[in-house]
Amino acid sequence: MLSGIRPIDNPYISIQIQANEFSDSNIEGKSELIDLIKAYTKPHRDLRLEFIKPINLKYTSGYLIRYTYDINQIIKSESLDDILYLPIKVMFDYYFFSPVFSSKCRDKRVFLVEIMYVEFKEIFCDSENLKNRNIIYKLNSYYKNINKDIKERYSEAGEIINTFRFDNI
Repeated sequence: MLSGIRPIDNPYISIQIQANEFSDSNIEGKSELIDLIKAYTKPHRDLRLEFIKPINLKYTSGYLIRYTYDINQIIKSESLDDILYLPIKVMFDYYFFSPVFSSKCRDKRVFLVEIMYVEFKEIFCDSENLKNRNIIYKLNSYYKNINKDIKERYSEAGEIINTFRFDNI
């Protein structure tokens, strides 16, 4: 089990891999992995389901489920006359894999890979103060660069997931 990996020490993205085993009662009456996933996942009420889609990787197939939630981080600075709210979208991508149906229920393992990452949205401020507008412009540029770095690290995380194999674990 890998836990809490941060690709190239990026504080805004992390990977966790967990393994578990389905019981006979979990599997009973289910004919596909998606049926198990829907019964198995109990997201927090604040999370919003964005999509569920099948995925095919190098050695296996499974499902990708994305949950998101939006928050606002308060930015207060001595150089700003206004309080600003930095909108952040937090995303959780869950990759589910299981050999349970391909092995005719002999191998009941389930693997869950979670990638948590954030996306910073643009700060809007209707301040007439030119000094504030310049500061906001610099802040937005700074967070755009972080978003770009997160996308690169997410790609690196995708490469890790693409090497996933049941028989290695």
